[in-house]
Formats: sequence, structure tokens, C-alpha cells
Amino acid sequence: MCMIIIEFAKRLATNRGFSKNTISIYLRSLNFFDDFLRATTLGERGVEYPHTIEMEDIEEFTEQERANGKGIKTVNNYLA
Repeated sequence: MCMIIIEFAKRLATNRGFSKNTISIYLRSLNFFDDFLRATTLGERGVEYPHTIEMEDIEEFTEQERANGKGIKTVNNYLA
């Protein structure tokens, strides 16, 4: 699962024009994508990564998690 997350982050960084060495993806746990898909309409439509998940979706989800008082784990420098 961790490798899937890292690979997704690499693709997201490249597609959004971010440097792979500096982008930060906030993850609550290794179950991030399961939680993310369940918490959004993407999961209801059965959409799986990386087709329609955008950086804005992840940022909005992590802000909601932070507002709910859940811990956020930062994955940095794994994208080199």
C-alpha cells in the first residue's frame, strides 16, 4: 500500500508541475485512499486513483481531517 501511495504522489507531483523533491502530500494513514474515496463522491461512483483525484481534492480532505482533530502524517522526500 505504501508503494502505491508513493507512486501516486510521484505521478501527482509530475502532473501538477511540482518538484518531486519538494512536494508534500498529507496522509492520515496508509489507509488514506480508502478513507478519501469513502469520504467523497468519487468512491460512490467507483472511481479509483489516479484518474480523477486532484491535488485540490486531497488538500480539501486533509483540511477536513485536521478540522476533525485527526492526526496528519506528512510524507516528504520519499518522492525523489
